Amino acid sequence: GGYKVGRMSYEQSADLQLVGANVKNEFINFAKQTGRELSLEIEPGTYLLANTGCLVTTIQDMTRTGDGGYSFLKLDSGMTE
Repeated sequence: GGYKVGRMSYEQSADLQLVGANVKNEFINFAKQTGRELSLEIEPGTYLLANTGCLVTTIQDMTRTGDGGYSFLKLDSGMTE
């Protein structure tokens, strides 16, 4: 779930201005119809942080799968996801 985040140069992120404009209009219409104003809080999480930060690590070893295969680096770090 969540808003689309372009992590690669060819990917496009969600346009929050466009999303927000539609939500704002619905909130205005609701207030006109009911006399009640609503507020909205969003936890943007990944949208704000997906393209930030860096990982500092050290290469511990390198291994290959053979001729024409792959090379893998063994690092002193880990990922939880």
